[in-house]
Amino acid sequence: MSVPEKTQEIDVLYENQRGIFFCGIPLFSAQSLLNFDPAPWIDKNMKTSPVSVETAACPDPSWEWAWQRWYVDMSDDVDESGWQYAFSFTISNWHGRPLCCQSFVRRRRWIRKRKKRSIDTRHNAVSDYFTLTSSYPVHTSSLFSPESQQNMTLDLTDATTISGLINALQKCRIDREKMSVLRHFLRACTPQELPHLHKFSEHILSTFVYEQNRFEACDLLEHAARSPTIEQPSHDAADASTSNAASHPETRPVPFTPA
Repeated sequence: MSVPEKTQEIDVLYENQRGIFFCGIPLFSAQSLLNFDPAPWIDKNMKTSPVSVETAACPDPSWEWAWQRWYVDMSDDVDESGWQYAFSFTISNWHGRPLCCQSFVRRRRWIRKRKKRSIDTRHNAVSDYFTLTSSYPVHTSSLFSPESQQNMTLDLTDATTISGLINALQKCRIDREKMSVLRHFLRACTPQELPHLHKFSEHILSTFVYEQNRFEACDLLEHAARSPTIEQPSHDAADASTSNAASHPETRPVPFTPA
């Protein structure tokens, strides 16, 4: 005869602390536990529990919590906060009213009910529970076809504002693409954007993976801060070259004519 499967279960955790009463004030803490004391949290079998009421979870995906949270068990001889006191953890004489020179340790019993999931939701829960995912973020650009990848590269070059630049840099996969986006921004941005660029320089440089590329991007930003555009001669230099050409016309050799 098969044993019927349990559909409900009560999980139990004990919270342990050590301390004293000073002028009627309880001064207890889990950090005061001694080496021979139990762990701050133990299960119903009095074994060390690696979890607390804040981190405990159901044992497997076929279970779910029937109660929204953990509750202190107030059904035994406990004080108004659910604590039981004793001289040490090794004795069984626990009492809810602290006694003089007999209340150096205390414990509190926490309970929470869990239940079996329905057959409909159990399969989905198990599949989600055992799905392995990478801890690294997956860029959406790596999931597109070559055609859409080309369109995305074209879209990234449309960054003409600082916010658009940062968004474009975060979408790029490699430093070469990021450098192209940065160069395009420095050529296409308005003069009103450049004075505010230094506020975001640290964030921009942090998007580059390799140190050498980060230095190159830093040089571009410093060059942009000194001149209004990048990779284009300034108007002063162009005017100077024009005036220089006017003041020094090109001299041509005079052909020699024999007398």
